[in-house]
Parts: sequence; C-alpha cells; structure tokens
Amino acid sequence: MKLSQRTYEAVKDIWQECIDHPFVKGIADSTIDRKKFIYYTLQDDLYIVEYAKNFAWGVIKAKKESDIIEFANLTPFMLAGENDMHRDYLHAIGVRDETIAKTKMNMVNHSYTSFMLNTASREGAAEIIAAILPCSWSYALIGEWVGKHADEETKKDPALGPWIEMYSSDEFMKKNDEIIAMYDRLSEGYTEEQMQHLIDIVEVSSHYEKLFWDAAWNYIPETK
Repeated sequence: MKLSQRTYEAVKDIWQECIDHPFVKGIADSTIDRKKFIYYTLQDDLYIVEYAKNFAWGVIKAKKESDIIEFANLTPFMLAGENDMHRDYLHAIGVRDETIAKTKMNMVNHSYTSFMLNTASREGAAEIIAAILPCSWSYALIGEWVGKHADEETKKDPALGPWIEMYSSDEFMKKNDEIIAMYDRLSEGYTEEQMQHLIDIVEVSSHYEKLFWDAAWNYIPETK
C-alpha cells in the first residue's frame, strides 16, 4: 500500500468533517453569510501567501533537480492562481484593496501557517509535502463535493461561483494529484518510524484545516 493511501485512511474522518462543515454546505446551497465568506476569503488570501513559502523551502530542501523544478512550478499556481481568484471575486463583490491590505491573520491562521513553515525550516522535502498535503487534498475532496451539489444559480454567483469553479476544476485536481505523487515519491525508502512521522504531520495539518473552517463559521460580522 502506498503511503498516501495509508495516510488517507488515517485522516479521512477529519477531512469528512470538513466536507460536512456547515460553512462548506453554505457555499454549496448559497446560504453562507456573505460577510463570513468575505472574512474567510481574506484569511485564505493571507494563508496562501504563507503556504506558497513552503514550496520555496522545498526548492531548498529537495535533492533531485526534477523535484526542485516541481516545487518551483507549484509556487506560481498558488499565488497567481488561487490568490488572483480571491482578489478578483473580492473586487467583484465590493471589497476594496485597502480592506485586503489591512486584514490581519486570525489565531488559527497564524498557528497553522507557523506550524507549516516551522516544519519546512527544520525538516526535509517529504515532511514539507506532508504539512501542505491536507490543504490540497481536502480542498480537492471539498471542491468535488460542492461542484456536484451546487446548483447552476450558485455557480453563477459572483463570489461563490469562482470559488466553486477553482476547487472543482480539472486543473486543481491535477495539481493535487501531483502533490500526492510527490508525497509518495519523496518518502520512498523511509523507515516505518519516518513514515509514521509523516502521517502525524498530515494529521496535525488536517486538524488545522477543520479549525480554519470553524474560525470562519464562528466569525461574528460587525453590525456597522
């Protein structure tokens, strides 16, 4: 059994909690409070910038030229792909650049990104992938579910539509498959203890993914 399959079995219940989260369900049926969605998007915008730095660490830590190139190629997809999408639909629903610029990370976001970057600075390429894998893989599962359950009107929504299109797209699924393949490849030859350590890292990041959704769902919009 591939390590990715073992890992999936270890964390699939956490990822299912993300799929079943009321925030995700609210995206699918278009009932999510728009202020909560904006808050989530602003936090995700900050998250992606820190997330992309892990791929830069991967360039430093990777041993093979092909792995260096793959880490390097994933960085612009995250920044020019996901964050450009965030900015576009934030602008479309009236969120100004000044608001985006002055947004600060919440505690979950700060803790999660700090965990990933700390792992990246201290450990190797496989561990870097382990820390970032839950974001990619859980969103692929969420995007697939939302893409199947959202109606056509929701998919045309100026904010929700681009989000659904991004995370249910063939391109995003392909990038996720690449990251899973890197996880398996970079862990080849690992001992049982090393593989369990990778699974433990994935589990921590998976819990942070759930907490990220919780933080967005529990956000109380200002009444002004």
